[in-house]
Amino acid sequence: MNGGAGKRKLSSLVAVKFPVDTVKKLRRTEGVGSVFQETQHFSTITTVNGPKRIFYGKRSARVFWILVVFAIFIFLIYQIVIVLIYFFSKPTLSQISFIANEGGMEFPAITICNLNPVKSSFIKKLNSTGDLNDDVLNYLLATKTNSMYMYNNVDIGSLEQGHNLSMEYLRNHPDLQIVDFLNSAQFDCDELFETCYFGGKRFNCCEFMTQSTTSLGKCWEINLQNGSELWMQKSQRISPKAGLQIVANARHAEQFTSFHYSSFQENGFRYFIHPPQVSPDLESEGITVSPSRIVNSAIKAILHDLLNRDNWGNCTSTWPDDYITDLPYSSSVCQALCVANHFEKLCECIPYSYNINNKPDVCFPFEEVSCMKEKMTKIDENGTTSLDLPFCADCHLACQKTSYISYTSYGDGFNNSSMTWLMNVTGYKANYIKENIAIINIHFMELFYTSYSQVKNTSIWSILNQIFGLNGLWFGMSVVSLTELILYLTKVSWLAVSRRRRKHLFDKQMSEKRKEKILEAAVQENEESKSRRSSVANLRGLDEDDDEDFWYRNPHPFSDSSLDDVIQLAIDFDKTGRLSSKSLADIVEEDEDVKSLNSMNSNCELILRL
Repeated sequence: MNGGAGKRKLSSLVAVKFPVDTVKKLRRTEGVGSVFQETQHFSTITTVNGPKRIFYGKRSARVFWILVVFAIFIFLIYQIVIVLIYFFSKPTLSQISFIANEGGMEFPAITICNLNPVKSSFIKKLNSTGDLNDDVLNYLLATKTNSMYMYNNVDIGSLEQGHNLSMEYLRNHPDLQIVDFLNSAQFDCDELFETCYFGGKRFNCCEFMTQSTTSLGKCWEINLQNGSELWMQKSQRISPKAGLQIVANARHAEQFTSFHYSSFQENGFRYFIHPPQVSPDLESEGITVSPSRIVNSAIKAILHDLLNRDNWGNCTSTWPDDYITDLPYSSSVCQALCVANHFEKLCECIPYSYNINNKPDVCFPFEEVSCMKEKMTKIDENGTTSLDLPFCADCHLACQKTSYISYTSYGDGFNNSSMTWLMNVTGYKANYIKENIAIINIHFMELFYTSYSQVKNTSIWSILNQIFGLNGLWFGMSVVSLTELILYLTKVSWLAVSRRRRKHLFDKQMSEKRKEKILEAAVQENEESKSRRSSVANLRGLDEDDDEDFWYRNPHPFSDSSLDDVIQLAIDFDKTGRLSSKSLADIVEEDEDVKSLNSMNSNCELILRL
């Protein structure tokens, strides 16, 4: 070889082929390589159990871990589906709480009805013309008898006869309205109640009573909350003497004994314990007491707090659209209005027992029973006839409801001291008291409310907690693991749509491979140099310059690839004998021997000067 100033002689050449074809193939599959790179990175750093064992596993081990992870994943999905199905079923549960009110319990309203449908003095006044006979009076009074009782027990023929007579009587007395007749035929407040006591203190009953119309007709409601006396509004003790006591007069002598259609077998009173401003006979159970008896009702207050439809429940606090009333919503009143609307649609009248709004178009007994038999009966497969009333699906439970459970005991007759006391209070004789007077005692059994609350059995946070718990159990996932998984899926999805991202990862991958190859070559050369350290001095003498080095260069750079600026490594021995690397950009061209290498193939050659 011919040498010159700044030229170097090559004592020997060693050519190492660089895989150019492989690089070009890799460029064509840069997307797959990018996904592989992201997956490798994710498998290395993630805390999720499984991906690392699958990615770095060998053959059978990889298959084994794939099957294990797949089976665990299927079981995890199955459990998550069960949890979600349970969540979307909107489960609820009931909680029981005991609420004690400071200062005592608010006393409920009491509605008292006389079972005598009409007083004889009213009949005498009404029959001033002498054309009101017992058949007409019985028929008119039967208007407020329960519809089911009339349907199952009366003879339609006798009803028709009474109907014809009554219609003739009403034509002769056009000023008589049936609703007004039924509401005014019974007793006034001062006729029924002799005196009242609360907490042992006497007061006038009628000052706290208002008229109330129920299916029993004209009744009287006492509500101590309407009074101005604070000591009457709350009960602070559970003794019978601390409650309400009512001395009632049945007025047995005024009873109409010829009434045939009564659904009650006793005389006396029927009272209802209920919250204020509700329909008494529909919202509470009735308790009956006859004259010459003492009834004691120990009551417990029950609160119901249910969930509405927006909170997984089925209750409501509003009336359906076609229900018009001034009463607060309750399911029992709603059902009564539903039946009333059904009768009004089919029979063009409303039974008195369902006439919550006191409409004037009340059904007479014959009209009511005839309509029920003709338009409301159905026959099943066995030939059984039954009454077909509406289901009233719109009448859901009320969301908030207060009710009172009573534990009732009776005493028959008055002892001598009680009889003396009653004679002094009422001014009546003993025989009259035995025939007419009844005593009603009502008091609280306990000074707290029992609250039944419907609550959600689960929540979105509880469901997420269960799902994360299952992920932690089967895959060891935490919030950090989930974040890693989301980032990995995001990056892979980004690779599918972003060409720039794919190119960036490909260039990064190729750069790392170049660095690895350079490092491998440097390490290999270092190992070889260790075996030749004894001849370092001889190697330095072979070069005409003072710059002794071992170097690599690329005689055939890739002009159409990302490897145009391949770094060339020069291994240099300094004074201390350590290896160093530098760029060969400033090394002058070799002589003709080096240029002759341009005729070789397109693979890079590693040129070593020894």
